[in-house]
Amino acid sequence: MSGMGFMPATITVNVGEKVIWKNSSQIFHNVVDDSSKALYKVDVSLPSGSKPFDSGLLQPGRTFSRVFTTPGVYRYVCTLHEANGMKGVVIVRPEPMLVVRK
Repeated sequence: MSGMGFMPATITVNVGEKVIWKNSSQIFHNVVDDSSKALYKVDVSLPSGSKPFDSGLLQPGRTFSRVFTTPGVYRYVCTLHEANGMKGVVIVRPEPMLVVRK
């Protein structure tokens, strides 16, 4: 998090990987993927079977992490600055298939 944005705004990871958000700005932010807390419901989404997440308020310098176990697209916001366009996306790829060749 920097200023009024997530850096990078979109990231792609594999199932089982951890994403860490760090508040590098001088103001409070949060990381929320819960449509009941978002200003605009269309700004947040998560794959079927996964649970919403909410970092709570992150003071400058603090971090929040999440391990993604369900593949799909997660759209999240900073609810404090969503109206200013502070949105992000995590794309979680399924585990790569192991190919055995004989």
